[in-house]
Amino acid sequence: MKKINLLVVATILGSMTGSLVAGAANVSPTKLDTEGHVKFHPGNGGGEGGGENEKPTPPGGGGEGENEKPEVIVPNPGGNTPETSGPLMINLAPNFDFGDHEIKVGAMSLENESVIKSKDDAVNYTSYVQVTDVRGGQKGWTLSLDTTALASGDDSLDATYIKVNDKRIVSNNEGLEIFAPSSSVDKIEFNKKGQEIMTADAQKGGGTWSMVFGKEDIQSTQSNSGVTLEIPATDSIKVAASDYTSTLTWNLTGGTSFAKAATPA
Repeated sequence: MKKINLLVVATILGSMTGSLVAGAANVSPTKLDTEGHVKFHPGNGGGEGGGENEKPTPPGGGGEGENEKPEVIVPNPGGNTPETSGPLMINLAPNFDFGDHEIKVGAMSLENESVIKSKDDAVNYTSYVQVTDVRGGQKGWTLSLDTTALASGDDSLDATYIKVNDKRIVSNNEGLEIFAPSSSVDKIEFNKKGQEIMTADAQKGGGTWSMVFGKEDIQSTQSNSGVTLEIPATDSIKVAASDYTSTLTWNLTGGTSFAKAATPA
């Protein structure tokens, strides 16, 4: 499949309106807010209409055991873009929406349902985060993530986390693989700061790079197993019929140290 080619995102940012980033507190080239979200509604509990709990179960559970892609990207509701551009910038960062689900007791693994749509809604791109470095000299950079609790009011799901099952780092230009940034992220925790997502060492990371959260560039199904929300049984018992949200703040710093900010002058 043809690699993601979204460099045009960076070129159109100056003309984008504030409506694309409405509600985001941080919308700068190097600090960008997106959202993690999941919703629950009451379960049936085995009443009329059936469902997985329709029949009684023994105590303890028993023993059964390539077409050309459009050039213009409209990120919302799948992600956010900054209001201004710069030589080192986050072009786009994803929202993670894990859908609307029936409440049940027991561990749950919920697939990401966010997509990033083409302008004419003809293509659903798999969730990705994209960084551009055109400062020159390949000085290196680090993309990290701060998260708030996944909460509904004062109630939070403290043991729940986002699992990264599939990820790929791709360039917008052929033949630059030796300059690729790297990533070892396998999960994103809530209510935690400084989670390293992608790092370009010195002499790497120049140009435009995307980390794709999934096996394919284009999402052909409603949900994407590349990223899942993992809710253990201990949290499932606390779930209410409500929306649970977390603010995801993506931070881009120059070099591989968090100490030196790289916000353009």
